[in-house]
Amino acid sequence: MTAPGASSDPFHPRYVPKASFDLLLPFYPQLVSWLLKDEETRARLIEQAQIGAGHQVLEIGCGTGELALMIKLREPNAHVYALDPDPDKLARVMGKSQEYGYPIRVYRGVSQRLPFPTEAIDRVMASFVIHRLTRAEKLAAFREAYRVLYFEGSLHVLDFAPPVTRWEQLLVRCFQRGERIQPHLAGELPALMAQAGLVRARETHSVSTPIGRLALFEAYRS
Repeated sequence: MTAPGASSDPFHPRYVPKASFDLLLPFYPQLVSWLLKDEETRARLIEQAQIGAGHQVLEIGCGTGELALMIKLREPNAHVYALDPDPDKLARVMGKSQEYGYPIRVYRGVSQRLPFPTEAIDRVMASFVIHRLTRAEKLAAFREAYRVLYFEGSLHVLDFAPPVTRWEQLLVRCFQRGERIQPHLAGELPALMAQAGLVRARETHSVSTPIGRLALFEAYRS
């Protein structure tokens, strides 16, 4: 099922995948699962979103589709859409969808320009993707989430968060560098969500991993 008014010709950005990650793509889900306590944290993200039958659910930056498949497994009657700029990853999502019998509609595009009309989606989900965006792109992505969400629809994000313990501070120095991740380490995601127009933006849960602290965030469209 297509989301109400969804474009049949979504925005196709010019995307150049990193060759090193392409080589590891078949092993990517297992690597992420081990490093980031993936199954546990994504399960919490889905629980937080309270996805119900008939909900229109969009995952931005879906990668190889683990979260989208988990959503469909837990709520078979939700309508799940997966968006990513990488056609190889989208092909894997489609393959898994067909293999497991969980229908998922895929779109090639970026979170800063969603191929959906205003107020078409109940839940927007993002797992380990926001830290890859620049500050301006994060804000644009949150503004797009606000635009496509129904009234009282919600955004749910799983990503890196500020270090709390000395060990986490050491992990940050070792693994988390660069301008794109600085808003995460400074605890600015809720403020950026609020700047995009979303309300009740907050961190809801956190967990320590081998490469830093992760947190769940939520925000709503008023």
